[in-house]
Amino acid sequence: MGAIIWKTLYEKRFSIVAWSIGAAAMVWLTMIFYPSFSQGDQLADLVKALPPQLQSLVGEASSYKTIGGYLDTVVFNLRIPMVVITMAIIFGISLSAGDEEKGTLATLLAQPVSRSRALFEKLTALLASIFIVHVGVLLGIVLSLLSIGDWYSFDKQLAITFGSFLIASVFGILAYALGMILGKKGMASAIVATVAFGAFLIDSMAPSVSMLEGVQKFSPYYYYSSAELAVNGVDWSYVAIQILMIVLCVSVAWSIFRHRDVEV
Repeated sequence: MGAIIWKTLYEKRFSIVAWSIGAAAMVWLTMIFYPSFSQGDQLADLVKALPPQLQSLVGEASSYKTIGGYLDTVVFNLRIPMVVITMAIIFGISLSAGDEEKGTLATLLAQPVSRSRALFEKLTALLASIFIVHVGVLLGIVLSLLSIGDWYSFDKQLAITFGSFLIASVFGILAYALGMILGKKGMASAIVATVAFGAFLIDSMAPSVSMLEGVQKFSPYYYYSSAELAVNGVDWSYVAIQILMIVLCVSVAWSIFRHRDVEV
């Protein structure tokens, strides 16, 4: 057991390292501007001058003046999720529909390997890849704080990194599940990209568009962005909902993949 996991991680090793370095660099490049944002009131005046619809996208001006608020609003509200969710989707599609279209999945299943084992070990490799990239994210936070000569609670750093890992896992596993269900890389990619973009758009616009308020809680992004993890820490009720989403995706994928034809 575990051979598929290690083989997958070995094959993806260069991509994982590249994404990890890129994510760490994104955190560092964003965080080094914190001293400039935290001083003066020009930014607050600019935010107040924006229309309410745009204010919901950029956040409260006061958030930019504290490290926790800056991490939540500037670093992890859009930039880091954009990187890690993209990575998770690419890996999820590659390990499912991508492998099927290349013929490697059929080759694997031709061996004395059950479909359940193949599905769950590839899934484990996907989660491990997302985890490793988030080690890079956490390292980026630590290095950037050292660069600007500031300090922030390591527990809160872990909390927001964990939250980012969860939201990336939700979309990565959705991509993986769709790939295993459909076996079509293009179709699975289009669906998960639409869901990811729509979820972000709904969560961003809901505070200023009343008709979206009822829909907002169906967006996976809501359970990530609304928690303000770098300020408030982990909300375990939100974590439970995201884990439930993951379990649902995996359960549906497992029930369908066990019985459908795999392209050779």
